[in-house]
Amino acid sequence: MGGFGRPAQEAREMGGRLMDEPLAFDAVERFDVSGRVAVITGGAHGLGLAMATAFVGAGAKVALLDIDADGLELAQKTLSARGTAVVRAVDVRDVKSTQAAVREVASELGGIDILINDAAIFPSGPLAETDFEELRNVLDVNVVGYVTTLNAALPYLRESGRGRIINFGSVTFFLGYPDGLGAYIATKGAIVGLTRALAREVGPAGVTANVLAPGAFPTRAEQGLYEDQEAFDAEVIERQSVKRRGSVEDIAAAAIFLASDAASFVTGQTLLVDGGWTFN
Repeated sequence: MGGFGRPAQEAREMGGRLMDEPLAFDAVERFDVSGRVAVITGGAHGLGLAMATAFVGAGAKVALLDIDADGLELAQKTLSARGTAVVRAVDVRDVKSTQAAVREVASELGGIDILINDAAIFPSGPLAETDFEELRNVLDVNVVGYVTTLNAALPYLRESGRGRIINFGSVTFFLGYPDGLGAYIATKGAIVGLTRALAREVGPAGVTANVLAPGAFPTRAEQGLYEDQEAFDAEVIERQSVKRRGSVEDIAAAAIFLASDAASFVTGQTLLVDGGWTFN
């Protein structure tokens, strides 16, 4: 691919002089993800589904894993109208069935280039009153589930030569907010540490690993969490630097960046897509 580090003798002449600088006229080509295979957990709804539509729209093939079989069926119908999409109904707490599903979709689609771990649960209640069985359940889905899919996908990601791992974090880890989501917030902190360690492990194989941490987005998951949605919207906008609610396109575009060659030198990082909430 041209443009990056182009030697001086190939550089464009400007005003009769040869520019002795590396140029990047073709950098936009690095954002192309067409033909790549993306596996997305938690893909039947919300941000997972939004990302799936973005990847299909960009010419990629997608495989969705989710516990909601009915939601997957509808998602597949929606996605198949525009491109290639396969689905598997699995519970990421079930290691054997989840890893079998990952291997099945890799065989069906011709490998895996991108793994996006988005599956998560978020029971509400004070940490001091959390039932330990429930806490283990949150850890199993939100942390162990990520490692489960990773273990199955990693051989394909290494073989790809351009493997990308995107683990979903959350703005909540940086804010310790909202109240009542302590177990969920703890798992999102674990994902940041896990991804940093992972980046060092897989980097020599040309695989990158990053965290994509969304702020507050008006998705189905947000519905029902707040009694007064209008008041919550106003609170979010007040705390952000960008004075609007985020859209699913904001997250989807960031995911495509991290999954593309444009981010081939970005690893071990946490990309906050939060409208400037965390520092405002």
